[in-house]
Amino acid sequence: MGEYEPKIEVQFPEVVHVAKGSTVKLECFALGNPAPSITWRRVDNEPFPRKVDMRKASGILEIPYFQQEDAGTYECVAENSRGMNMVKGKLSFYAPPHLIEKPQDVQKLIDDSLVWECKATGKPKPSYRWMKNGENIESTEERIQVANGVLSISRLTLSD
Repeated sequence: MGEYEPKIEVQFPEVVHVAKGSTVKLECFALGNPAPSITWRRVDNEPFPRKVDMRKASGILEIPYFQQEDAGTYECVAENSRGMNMVKGKLSFYAPPHLIEKPQDVQKLIDDSLVWECKATGKPKPSYRWMKNGENIESTEERIQVANGVLSISRLTLSD
């Protein structure tokens, strides 16, 4: 069989969702004659951080402790004297919700007002839901308002 340009034998999903702090391994394998060299690069031309391990011999790109700045489109390039071929894959970052502000227990008088705020970080941005005894709290009464992680109750009653 004669010489021929590289043919990449691995297809990546269009988007790979990667959890914060996890390790990602992308593997690229190509056939060609002469044997192609495999390189990785970011499409945005950002350099790889020091933590990235690129094993040229095996075509593996390993990103430990994945963070927001590691998200982006990565490209595997297979090249030999007959030509080159490339394939792209996008890494998307996500982080589970993490509470940074929690409501504290309070004692209030009847007819007082109460405002509790809940704040969380995460990607995608977390949504909030307030519950009482396992049931969703809805803004069904004018005195109870729920919006953007804030629960406001005016004219407190004993049942609140």
